[in-house]
Amino acid sequence: MLVHTVLFNLNPEMNAEQRAAFEADARALGKIEVVRQIHLGKPAATPPRDAVKSDYDYMLTVIVDNVRDHDIYQDHQLHHRFVARHKEFFIKIQVFDAD
Repeated sequence: MLVHTVLFNLNPEMNAEQRAAFEADARALGKIEVVRQIHLGKPAATPPRDAVKSDYDYMLTVIVDNVRDHDIYQDHQLHHRFVARHKEFFIKIQVFDAD
């Protein structure tokens, strides 16, 4: 199993329609055949602690079986479409891959 997690800081001037499109396109990544699970969320309202990172707008977590499937996911047309449609709104992204 490989867990691919991306933290997105987005342009705060995005309107509701742009944010809705970002969310829909991110969730559509779950249609890629190698994706086993996908989750898109915002920081949870847990009590603040020094160890908890909450300075992002969205977290996308994608689970695939292995590095080969990760590479298929990265090169899939839906992934390329997602990046192309929304990269102008990315202020900062951080990627974490774990197996």
